[in-house]
Amino acid sequence: MNEDCVDKNTNNAIETSQNPGDILAWGGDECVIWNTILPSGQGQIVGPRGVIWTLGTWNNVSCQFEDP
Repeated sequence: MNEDCVDKNTNNAIETSQNPGDILAWGGDECVIWNTILPSGQGQIVGPRGVIWTLGTWNNVSCQFEDP
């Protein structure tokens, strides 16, 4: 929700990643709620990974969220 984000560069727009093909550089996304430092390990490639999600749409018939 863009209304929960902060316009860090004061350009009157919230710049945030919208889909997997639109991941902004670290520090460039103005709608980051949290981040986690990933552990390094033997032979593992370590680095940032963009993650976005929503609850989906509530289905009153099945009483569960769909398409999260």
